[in-house]
Amino acid sequence: MYQLNTITNKAFSRTLVQTFMVTSLIQAIHVMRSVPT
Repeated sequence: MYQLNTITNKAFSRTLVQTFMVTSLIQAIHVMRSVPT
């Protein structure tokens, strides 16, 4: 049971990191688009 919980926590952390990276990427794209070149 503990092992399963650890695996779930690792998967959750990985998903959280990926979501954060995607959000940062989207925000960066919006900033680049809003800044006139």
